[in-house]
Amino acid sequence: MTSAKLYDEKEFARFIASGVCSTVGNLLTVLAVAEFASYWVALLCGIATAAAISFLLTKVFVFGSREWSKGAVSEGGRFAIVYFTGCLLYFLTALLVENMLSGYDFSLKLVQIAGVIVGAGVMVVTSYFGHRFFTY
Repeated sequence: MTSAKLYDEKEFARFIASGVCSTVGNLLTVLAVAEFASYWVALLCGIATAAAISFLLTKVFVFGSREWSKGAVSEGGRFAIVYFTGCLLYFLTALLVENMLSGYDFSLKLVQIAGVIVGAGVMVVTSYFGHRFFTY
């Protein structure tokens, strides 16, 4: 009897690569939209772009789900749940790290950068496993 692996190194590497592409898409969209709209609108457009890129790359490139006719809508819903849960965990983790480190003699900028890095790490790990075992 063969059991499914908890973690696949090549799959995780593809997941990281897709995340980098999504982040670049987000950044380029924010920079482009900010030229003619408010920063808040640009951020929302960037998030939407990153989510779309992430869905497509995660579906096809990372997990090899090629079905579009009947399963894509339910995958899209599960993807959104995992994606936005990851965003929430990222946000809460960043705030928690900032709160934990703010009592020490670190600059606010350094504390916030630490929060972003730790929060992003939490989002990457939780999103990978969420997509691996729930979305696809």
